[in-house]
Parts: sequence; structure tokens; C-alpha cells
Amino acid sequence: MTTTINPPNKPNLFRFAPSELSQDAFLAWLLSWTSRDAQEAVDHDNRQRLQEAACQLLNLLLGKKRGKPFSRIVEVLPQWNKIDLYLHGVDENEKPFSLVIEDKTDTGQHDSQLERYQEWAEQEKHGYLRLVYFKTGWWSPADERSLKGYSAIRRKDILDCLKDYRDCHPILADYYAH
Repeated sequence: MTTTINPPNKPNLFRFAPSELSQDAFLAWLLSWTSRDAQEAVDHDNRQRLQEAACQLLNLLLGKKRGKPFSRIVEVLPQWNKIDLYLHGVDENEKPFSLVIEDKTDTGQHDSQLERYQEWAEQEKHGYLRLVYFKTGWWSPADERSLKGYSAIRRKDILDCLKDYRDCHPILADYYAH
């Protein structure tokens, strides 16, 4: 399949890379902005707003309210044991946590993957565990039935979370627009 560019549409990274892997990469990239290293190492014009966007997204994934206090990510493990994103972090009280994100665009879970991922993450024992089923495509009744301890994050949730920050970085703007 080819993607054509029709003015006045500006080129969008996610139109060319619409798969779950590119969404995984975006999530890993944005959540990495919550780390202390990113907060100190990068001098970007909108760094503070980008970090706020990352912290709001992390709060959403952790089931916390918008605003402060913020948790932070200390390690991102993409495709660890086939888990789309496995992250280690510390919350606002410096308690360690693990975050499993099963990311879907237009597919559903299969082969008891959610149960396996939960079991693997529990065996690692990196603090308390949060399980997220992150889906930006169409939700089916099978999606609802298969969650088994996972919190659902839908397209609307992510758009609501990031709407105030969509102009702070071109990559975030492309993701939001796509």
C-alpha cells in the first residue's frame, strides 16, 4: 500500500508507520521524557511542556488523576518477553512499579497473551504492577471480555490526555493528528 501526499496535508510520520510497533515507539519515546536523565539532558524549547505531557500520560496509564504529583520512568523494555512495552518506574513516593502495556491498533488479543504477560511481570517483582490494554482502533465485545485485570485505555482517553500538549513537539503533533 502506498501513501500519497495531498496538499494541504502535511506529511505525518504516523501515516507512513501506522502499525503497533510505531505506536509502541511513540509511547516509549514520550514516557522516556519523565526520566530524570531526559529532564536534565535535553535543551528543547518546549521541554517543560513535553515533560508535562509525558507525566500526564504516565498518570493516565497508572490510573491516577491529571495533575501532580508525578511518577517517572527509569527503564523502558520494548518487546521484553513479547510484551509490547514493559516499563519500570518510581511513583511520587519513590515506590517502584512495573507497567505492562499491551498495545493494539486494529487487532485484538490472542493466545492468552494477557495472562502470560501478567505472569511474567509478576515473576520479575519490580514493585507493584499495573497492567494496561492500550487500544486506539475499534473496540469489539471480545476486547471487553479479554481484559482480565488490565485497565483499558482507548483512543479518546489518549486524545483527551494529550490535547493540551499537541503543539509542543512535532512528533507528538503528528501522533495526535493521526
